[in-house]
Amino acid sequence: MQARILIADPIVTNRIVLKVKLASAFYTVIQAGTMAEATEIALSDAPDLIISALELPDGSAAELCAQLAKWSQTRQIGILALAGQIDHATRMATLEAGVHDILVRPYDETLLLSRVRSLIRTYNAEAEWQIRDDTTRALGFAEPEVTFGPQGEFVLVGQDRTTIQRWAIGLRPCWAARSRWPATRRSWANGWTMARRTSLSL
Repeated sequence: MQARILIADPIVTNRIVLKVKLASAFYTVIQAGTMAEATEIALSDAPDLIISALELPDGSAAELCAQLAKWSQTRQIGILALAGQIDHATRMATLEAGVHDILVRPYDETLLLSRVRSLIRTYNAEAEWQIRDDTTRALGFAEPEVTFGPQGEFVLVGQDRTTIQRWAIGLRPCWAARSRWPATRRSWANGWTMARRTSLSL
């Protein structure tokens, strides 16, 4: 089954031109002129991708993305925004809102189709994993969520201070990587009594 793409653009000419390009690549195209129409169609027809103008009469591509994030059936739909011109701040704000990519007109048709294919593949992969997860849970095969308990305590035991100091220095990267450990330090200036929540035993 060929992918379904929703075009949201207030300018009819833009929608028609884009529909011709996508139809030539055998995509099924649905059209909307406002954010409200796009939201309604997304909820009822579940498109594989939404191509939206950066600005719509009743909102923007970023606001459309935030609106669709409210429902589980539309949360994973990719959104590609098209803009006549855009500054860096607006681009970053739009991407941070959840829009997957932004193309600036005039855009290359090959680039457009490649981004469309990429975003649809990503959507289909995520949808498949979600279906598998839902099926597993429904059949009772899902593993229980893992809860992490408090970190354990340890003691370094050695015959002399030099050996313990060498071990402690070797373990220092491990402690640094786990910076959230509630570590305490005792006499680290002497280099031989550092441990997590306990001192070294000699």
